[in-house]
Amino acid sequence: MHYPREFFAVQLAFAQKMVALTQQPYEEVVLHKTAFYRILGLDWSFDPGNSVWQEYRAGLRQGETDIDWTYQFYLAHLDSIPEYTTPRWGCFSYEYQPEAWVIRLHFSGLLDASGYGPLTSLRKDARVAELRSLFTHLKEKYPDARRVHGGSWLYNRREYTRLFPAEYGQSARAVEPSLQARGLWGQFLRYTNDINEQVATLFLERLDQLRDAEEYAQCFPYQVMITGAPIEVFYDFYGV
Repeated sequence: MHYPREFFAVQLAFAQKMVALTQQPYEEVVLHKTAFYRILGLDWSFDPGNSVWQEYRAGLRQGETDIDWTYQFYLAHLDSIPEYTTPRWGCFSYEYQPEAWVIRLHFSGLLDASGYGPLTSLRKDARVAELRSLFTHLKEKYPDARRVHGGSWLYNRREYTRLFPAEYGQSARAVEPSLQARGLWGQFLRYTNDINEQVATLFLERLDQLRDAEEYAQCFPYQVMITGAPIEVFYDFYGV
C-alpha cells in the first residue's frame, strides 16, 4: 500500500489546527492526533522514544515543509513497513477477543483489484461470498464466539451495511474517533488509493472554521460508528 502525499497533508493540517487551539506541543499532537505512528509500521505502544519515531520527529518544523518531510520519510521506510499479516478473506479479516467472546471485523477495500470499486453493486456478491467463507471459518474455529463487533466510518454507507444482517447495521452509533488509528482517516482515500478531494476539501473547510478543539469530530464528513450483534444472526444471514 502506498499512501499519497495529500493523505499526510490532511493529517498535518489537523495537527497544526489542534496546536493552535490547545497550545499543546506540536510533536505530541502529531503523535497522538494523527495516524503517522501506525502508518510507519510501528506498534500500538505509541512510544515517543521509539528510534524510528525519534528520527521522524527530529525533522518536524511545524510548517509547510513538514508535508514533504513526512511523505519522504514514509517513502524511505516503505519497504520496512509490514503489509497485512493476518489471514484475509478477500477484503475482510478479523480478530478474536476470547475474554469477551467477541469477533471484531476489519475491512480494506484496497484489496479488491477488480477496478470496479469494492462496494459497488458489481462487487456485492463477491463481498458476501467472502463474508460467508469467513463466518464458515469462524463457526468451526471459534464455536464459543458470541458476538460480532465493528468500528468504522464505513458503517455510514448503505453500500457497506447491506453486506451484513440488518440487525448489525441498525445497531450503528457514533463514537469519539481514535485519531491514532488509520481507519478514521481512510475516508479521505478512494478505493484507488488516491485522495478523495471532495471529502478532504469539506474537512479542511470545517477545520478552518473550528474554534473549539473539543468539537473536532464534527470536522470529519463521516463519523466513526460502532456496531454489534449476536454471531448467530450472521450464521443465519450467510447460511452457514
